Amino acid sequence: MHMVDGITLIKTRSSKLNPEQDPIAGRTFGNSTLFISDNQAHPIGCLPPLPMSTFKSGSSSVSPYVDPTPLPSDVPHVDEIGVTSAPLKSAAFFIGAHCKEYNDDFMLCKKESPDPAHCLKEGRRVTRCAADLIEKMRASCAATYDAHWQCLENNNQEFYKCRKPERKLNDCIFENLGLKKTIPGAPTHKPQVHELTNPIYKRQQK
Repeated sequence: MHMVDGITLIKTRSSKLNPEQDPIAGRTFGNSTLFISDNQAHPIGCLPPLPMSTFKSGSSSVSPYVDPTPLPSDVPHVDEIGVTSAPLKSAAFFIGAHCKEYNDDFMLCKKESPDPAHCLKEGRRVTRCAADLIEKMRASCAATYDAHWQCLENNNQEFYKCRKPERKLNDCIFENLGLKKTIPGAPTHKPQVHELTNPIYKRQQK
């Protein structure tokens, strides 16, 4: 940076700035660039402020969403389950029981090949099975299901903070759908953690 006839020149690595496209552009002056705005030179410290960007809501787009990586046309379409994390977590153990055969088949398929396209058919079966159970839960136990997942949503999705609505949901699901919550890998000679009547709350519930 140096002075020429009282005008501050600022060195730059680029001399291709276009004054017509940028409110503050550069013009080459020897090996330096003079910053101008509205065809007027500005000494250092006197440059006009850059225009502020305006906020645009993500929902303001008038164009429909287009999937950038759509599946090939020969792959059958399957609707997504359509629930967020809390409702899905509330139903997770029942999905595991209701869709065990499809889940096991999908995991065995994933071990056969690292190619994601290899198990698309098995994945569609898992999705359809989970969506089917969610519909049955809403039809049979909508009130208790909503109470449980809303409790999870409001308590950092911690199961131990929502045992009361969970027990009501478990009873309703067992009575109407015949499914029971069972934690995989839990000791068989001890009660399940969600069935304890006087649990001990530490870092890990016991």
